[in-house]
Amino acid sequence: MKRVHMARKRCERIEVTFDEKGQLEEKHGDELMSWIGVLAREHIPIWIQDWRSRDLDGLKEIIWKETVTSFTVDDCFRIEEDWVKFVQYRTFSQFQQLSNRGSKIRTNNEYSSKGGRDGYIKLDQEKFKQNGKWEKRYGLWLDSRTGLDGELKDPACKKISELITEYNTQESQGIFESVGTSVVLTQALSRLEHPGRIRGQSKFVKLSQYFNLNRSSSRDNDVQSMRREIEELKALVRGLYANKDVEPSFDQENVPTVDQHKSMCFKIGGRISNTAQT
Repeated sequence: MKRVHMARKRCERIEVTFDEKGQLEEKHGDELMSWIGVLAREHIPIWIQDWRSRDLDGLKEIIWKETVTSFTVDDCFRIEEDWVKFVQYRTFSQFQQLSNRGSKIRTNNEYSSKGGRDGYIKLDQEKFKQNGKWEKRYGLWLDSRTGLDGELKDPACKKISELITEYNTQESQGIFESVGTSVVLTQALSRLEHPGRIRGQSKFVKLSQYFNLNRSSSRDNDVQSMRREIEELKALVRGLYANKDVEPSFDQENVPTVDQHKSMCFKIGGRISNTAQT
């Protein structure tokens, strides 16, 4: 924080910049994050459990004024959600409990990242500087799990790397097609995208922003993915019965259609649910 205090004494402001994804860039981004953390510890009472509390309106304004006194920040980046991500974990009285729970979750992470504090933001920006274009998401995912020697040590990560290569080959041959959120990394991990953080991206990148989706198109893409899975399962079942020379015991004419499944999904909450898939 020495640089910040020296700049304040000289009545100067440190300029921070954001990339096109809205992420703080490396040069002074870390200093801004640390500064806001200091202000949060100084001004936010530890008994506050929710950053959205109306009791904090005046304190938030103090933090903002203190920040723009030391940093040149465009007012358009004054987004409450981003502020929450900077300081929310410092405003809970149960901080130690949350920290321990987070550590436990981390130990259960099947594909542990080696990105450290900088995470995907710095890695993404470094790749952009090197190549002049944004790295593919699966590339960032693999790079963040690669050691200093350039090798993937974790057997589970090696398996995902092989699957990514396989899906890339299939995509180049026209066998596999990336549609909506059903892309190479999603298929390799065999896990659907969730509404929270995007795999292989920083915490500030949203699902709709990265995949250029609105709510309805995201839902339609999930339905398309379900349609393909159902057709694949039907073909698999027919193949099994063909090998055994036995007719299916179920009435194929009465099997629910994809549109019927879609209607069922909307009725149970307006979203595609794993429990509604066949």
